[in-house]
Amino acid sequence: MDFLSVTLAVFRFARWFGIPTYGAAGAALWCVFQLSTLVAIELGALYKVGRLISGIAICTAGGHEYSLWLAVPIFVCSKTATCLWNFQDTVIILMSAGLASRYRRLNQVVEAQVKRDVEAMGFGKPEASSDMRVVAWRRIREAFVRQAALVRRIDRALGGLILLSNLNNFYFICLQFYLGIGGERPMWYDKLYYLFSVSWLCARACGVVLAGARVQLHSGAARAHLHAYPAALYNVEVAAAILTYELVLLQYDTTDGAE
Repeated sequence: MDFLSVTLAVFRFARWFGIPTYGAAGAALWCVFQLSTLVAIELGALYKVGRLISGIAICTAGGHEYSLWLAVPIFVCSKTATCLWNFQDTVIILMSAGLASRYRRLNQVVEAQVKRDVEAMGFGKPEASSDMRVVAWRRIREAFVRQAALVRRIDRALGGLILLSNLNNFYFICLQFYLGIGGERPMWYDKLYYLFSVSWLCARACGVVLAGARVQLHSGAARAHLHAYPAALYNVEVAAAILTYELVLLQYDTTDGAE
């Protein structure tokens, strides 16, 4: 199976835990129901935590009533929320890795083309491959333009999801710190659990952020090869490729500064 068919299969399966991309009206209704239940549970939890922190409510070991009709949907929604949480981080990491991989291949093509042109100049036959160089650099320029358009499109599609993922990870890191530090837990396995939990949350949060940062890192890796290109071999397509590349980097810098 190729990448596209595997991706489509993953998103079709994701409709069962709240991603209605492929699944028609039934999946959309199931998503709305899950979202409403999760929002209600989160609001109730935040209300209780706020009362506990402010001192209005006092938490005791035997002071809570157990309700089966409430426990079952909470359990189901908790597992669904865990799947959604892992799914959104996985999508961000994989999309970022794919964009970084495409930039890495483009950088390798630029490096190979620069070496090929320099070798041709060293043999004293730069004119023999002039037409081939024009065609090659035209393809490189067009590839960078398509890549920049793809990055902008994915950024518009995943920008909100990346923000939500970071807020979600930050919330659970703070929650685990509060639960691990706030209460008295004399047992060693309790402390070990909270240490492992916080470490895992920090690792996955860093993974999401660093995966996105790799796109920016690889987008500027071809600059050194372009700067090393001999001026004697310049043609219209080489100049256009360098100008396109610099404009793309300038656009990235402008976007980062605006954010």
